[in-house]
Amino acid sequence: MKGTIQASAEIFHELIPGELLREQRAQSADDVFVQILSRRQHQESIVIPAVPEPLLVWIVSGAAIVEERMLGGRWKGNRVVKGDFFLTTAAAPTEMRWEAAGTQPPRSCMST
Repeated sequence: MKGTIQASAEIFHELIPGELLREQRAQSADDVFVQILSRRQHQESIVIPAVPEPLLVWIVSGAAIVEERMLGGRWKGNRVVKGDFFLTTAAAPTEMRWEAAGTQPPRSCMST
């Protein structure tokens, strides 16, 4: 992923380690794109490219401590659990890392 500073949410499953469980691609401008993903139990720091479109993330199972920061900045952590929603967009790449709580890997649903 080195050199990737901006990416569409549609290719996140190729850039962030984990398993793509289901996908529905938008068929028209009025449709939505949806992916359901399973992530690793533990993830060291990875660079997340900027996403130009708003991205809705829903935690569908599991729990984790997720930490993010601007490149080279201070880490900010949050506990995420099943049912949490996040609406995000980023003009610049960020770094992210996480540690799952328990034995179930975190699963999320992403939509644009």
